[in-house]
Amino acid sequence: MTSDAAVVLPDAPGVADRPSVVVAGKQVTVSWPVVSGAVEYQVRSRRDGGGWSESGWAAGVERVFADSPVGSWEFQVRGRNAGGDGGWSLTSDAAVVLPDAPDAPGKPLVTKSGDGYVLAWDAVASAGSYQVQRRIGGGSWTSQDAGTATSLTMTDLTPGRWEFQVRARNAGGDSGWSDATELLIDKPVTAPKSVKVGKKKRLPAGPKWKSNTAKTCKVTKKGKTYYVTGKKKGTCVLVSQSDSSEKHKVKIN
Repeated sequence: MTSDAAVVLPDAPGVADRPSVVVAGKQVTVSWPVVSGAVEYQVRSRRDGGGWSESGWAAGVERVFADSPVGSWEFQVRGRNAGGDGGWSLTSDAAVVLPDAPDAPGKPLVTKSGDGYVLAWDAVASAGSYQVQRRIGGGSWTSQDAGTATSLTMTDLTPGRWEFQVRARNAGGDSGWSDATELLIDKPVTAPKSVKVGKKKRLPAGPKWKSNTAKTCKVTKKGKTYYVTGKKKGTCVLVSQSDSSEKHKVKIN
């Protein structure tokens, strides 16, 4: 009678060295040195400090995780053989997977508001913040951060032809610039002090002007602009149609 053969198992592998990680877009590649005695390996991962998730066992000292969700990833690795499982390695350095850069915003809209102007645009998915650029007369662009808001109030615009553009930003990068919006701010017009007979001058924008002295002057309108024309030497009295207290006297000579 013979005894059964004794099976001698190898010692379980030692602890693996800390794995290395390389991030390329959404792909994370994890690699580590060969562990003596190990015939296959297991990797576990966690995102943003959460719980660990283990992969299956397989040979080879590299794992590729494609299309990894956005976040901060950490990895550990261990080897095994017929004698058992080795201990988990130290945790890898964090592998940060960033979001895709956002799309460019649509063309912004600028409107008059009180003593200033408001530049507004539609929100962009995945945008963390926005940046505005502006320039006057085709000069150099100047930038201003708008934070998370989708509008920017500007009270420092001077007369001239302005252009505005917007881009969205997040941790993954910046979008392209939106199409530019233009704004023409005319120089303010003051009421003329005098007008020659037979000549005309432009009146300030805003009021709907009329003449209270039809014999000396007349008011005409072209588009949204009002003009005063001298008819006869004397004093021309101009009055706002909506506020009779708003008057201007013009000398006709």
